[in-house]
Amino acid sequence: MLCHDGDNIKVVPCSGTLCRIGNHIGIITAKHVWDNPKPNSDRGIKHHKKVKICVGVGAYDLDTKWLSAVFPEATGSKFEAVTPDIAFIQIPSRLSSEFESFNKFFYSIDNNIHKFRDELYNFDGVWFTFGSPEERLNVKEAETPSVTYLTDIADQYREGQWDYISLNVFAEQGKMPEKVDGMSGGGMWRAKFSMTEDLNEFNLHAVIFSGVNFYQTQFGKKYQILGHGPISIYKNLYRMVSGNS
Repeated sequence: MLCHDGDNIKVVPCSGTLCRIGNHIGIITAKHVWDNPKPNSDRGIKHHKKVKICVGVGAYDLDTKWLSAVFPEATGSKFEAVTPDIAFIQIPSRLSSEFESFNKFFYSIDNNIHKFRDELYNFDGVWFTFGSPEERLNVKEAETPSVTYLTDIADQYREGQWDYISLNVFAEQGKMPEKVDGMSGGGMWRAKFSMTEDLNEFNLHAVIFSGVNFYQTQFGKKYQILGHGPISIYKNLYRMVSGNS
């Protein structure tokens, strides 16, 4: 995603996952991507005139006055992040058909609650995360590349009703952007897989939206991403949004 004020010259990248919860369509992202309390950082989507949703070669501009957000009250902090740091930015349902014409895919939280009921809250499998780091942004060439990083679980825990996941990022030195602004809000995904007995065939059984990253840090040559886990998405945020009809 790109926030801008109508001129497309000064743009601010951010990340999120297009989702459907009940009859609501929108973007699951970090709360500070919507409204950032830090005065020395970009203030978030709600403080810009427009946000451009970019998927593949297509892009769709949304006027931010059409948007609203559902998010929990802040109760604590992690590193420099105010937590919980998760939100659902609601897109008016009347725009659903327009998005579909742009081949925008909305991941159904409801369908996957039922489809993966016994798998949602596990942590086995391969993990990866997406984002659009500002360092890779090329406004002149109109390029807004997203990056995908293979990861594994460093830690997972709960504070109150919210769960948190810390992921180790497998990126060679120099391959990870020095500035990761724009990664926040990106999805954490988990893939279940198996190998045939002869090890010649690799099979994916499920790819599950399992987290939302909101903070990135570096310890020496190691990178970690902190985010909310599946309980925060499929239980807590789901209840907040589905009860906000």
